[in-house]
Amino acid sequence: MEDDALVEVERADLEILYHRVRIMLSFYRLERSVVMTSGNIQWLRERLQDPAPPSTSASASAARDGATALELVYQAAEVIQAITDRAHDAEARAKWIVESAIGKLQAAESRHEAEQSKQRELLNEATAKLAEAGKALSHLQLRITIVEAERSAAEVRAKAAEARANEAEAALRQIEEAIRAKLLGGGQDATIGLAAAA
Repeated sequence: MEDDALVEVERADLEILYHRVRIMLSFYRLERSVVMTSGNIQWLRERLQDPAPPSTSASASAARDGATALELVYQAAEVIQAITDRAHDAEARAKWIVESAIGKLQAAESRHEAEQSKQRELLNEATAKLAEAGKALSHLQLRITIVEAERSAAEVRAKAAEARANEAEAALRQIEEAIRAKLLGGGQDATIGLAAAA
């Protein structure tokens, strides 16, 4: 989640930087253009408003004015070309900076997506192992329940067997007593004892 927020902040910062560079370039072009052009125009006005120097012929003055105007046009063209070149260089640098930053941002997004994919895989593996452990636990609990039921049944059977053994032992004692009584001369009492034991 923090990585997503960081990527979004970086993207927003890059967009702001890109727009600021574009605005700065626009202002730079406008400012340089206005300053240089107004300076050249002012210089041209001053030259054109100056009284013509004394000259013997009007054609020499016109030729000189034409040459001066042509020189001003060349100078203006050179200034405009220099400004344009600098603006193109600055724009190219700004574009390179923005493209480089976008490339870094895309690389960061790719790393983030790879990390998220890896985390999803680990989570799926952990979920599968947890489900497996849950099944094993359920199986073990069922087995414990069965063993406890078998133990309870065995205890019941053991108690019943013990009760039968106690009854058999009591019956055996009675038979022994009856036999002793019969053998030792107790005749009739022994017969009664045997009948009662049976």
